[in-house]
Order: sequence, then structure tokens, then C-alpha cells
Amino acid sequence: MSPLPPPANIFEFSQEVKSLTAGSKYEEALVFFKLHYQKFSKDAISNNAFLISAVIKALYKSGKIVEAFKFLEVYNINISEKSNKLLLQTYAWLIYACLKSELNQDEEIFEE
Repeated sequence: MSPLPPPANIFEFSQEVKSLTAGSKYEEALVFFKLHYQKFSKDAISNNAFLISAVIKALYKSGKIVEAFKFLEVYNINISEKSNKLLLQTYAWLIYACLKSELNQDEEIFEE
């Protein structure tokens, strides 16, 4: 696999992360984000609902639920009724993944 070229702007950056996530390449999406996020301001990233949603999805699909919540905190993403619809849906799936993980841990405790 050849490395992807660096994004020229925040749109290209979000499109590539979104594309990798849509292709179920969650770890690749996270690596791409980590390689290039410093090229963009925190505001540019936090104001891009598509990018935030794609990163959150890549994190929870990779089993990194705690990191997903930390990501929201670092980028000061506040979820409310005024949030972007895509972001709300992604947040709902994150909550679901969190609850599912907690329930699975509880089942393991009872099985012992």
C-alpha cells in the first residue's frame, strides 16, 4: 500500500478520512488523521462535522471508545439539539458502542 498524499486543505483532509472510514479502513483513517491533523487549526477541525463524525466512527469501530470521548473533549465538541444531524447520529452510535461494551463487561463478570 503506497502512502496517501498529504491533503492540500481541510476539505481534502475530511474527504480522505471519511473515505477511509466509509471503506471500513478505520485504523488507516486514524493513522491518516494523526499524520496530518497538525496542518490544520483546532477550529478548522472542530467546525468540520464530517471530519469529526468520521474520526469518532473510526475510533469506536476500532474499539477505542474512551479515546472517542476524549477526542470530543479535546476538540470541544458539545452535542446538543442544534448539532449537525450527522454528528448527532455518530454520537448516538458512540453511546450505543459504549453501552454495548459495558453490558458485555457485566456479562463477563456474571459468567465467572
